[in-house]
Amino acid sequence: MIAQGETSAELSRVLERIAAMAPKGFGLGAHVGIGVGLARFFRMTYPKRWLDIYQSHSLVLMDPTICWAMSQTGAARWSEVEMPDPFKVLQKAALHGMRYGLIASVGPVVGRSILGAARSDREFTAAEMSQACVLLEDVARLTAPVSDGLKLSPAQAEALRQVAQGDRLVRAAGILGITESALKARLRAAREALGAKTTSQAIQIALENALI
Repeated sequence: MIAQGETSAELSRVLERIAAMAPKGFGLGAHVGIGVGLARFFRMTYPKRWLDIYQSHSLVLMDPTICWAMSQTGAARWSEVEMPDPFKVLQKAALHGMRYGLIASVGPVVGRSILGAARSDREFTAAEMSQACVLLEDVARLTAPVSDGLKLSPAQAEALRQVAQGDRLVRAAGILGITESALKARLRAAREALGAKTTSQAIQIALENALI
């Protein structure tokens, strides 16, 4: 088992390597929960003026690279992201020196880890994009929560996972091949196992403890 201090030191080294490959800064969210703003580990080093604009205008909700990262895994250059950008987020970023960038995404839809990196002088190479994925996986591993004895059965975990992805109970039950009443029973059992009062709370606890 890695001691907490060793984990922190290793995480710092990984973040230093990410910073070295992103001279105009980076944005990282590890184990993103329901909604992009809910991440277990979060770090932003983009230029302050850009961050002020990005955060005050909630551009994360309109950022085409974030939409790309939540819909698939892997890595792509910002210029290759084929997502609508009606609010011209990438064009605005370029005005702050972030003319070139990459987006990397690893992990399941619920609990995904995302890394954006920027530079002003050139496009990222294929090797750098591969390296970004490896470093992001390292961050996800080093920031993964410990369950502290909390457990879910496979059926309970799958029930929570389907609901966490936004499926209505009827649809979720259909996907799982069970009745709606059976799904409700599994969700109730999951709440009891996690000591949660609501299904939403159970989902959050399960996400925080890497149970789904």
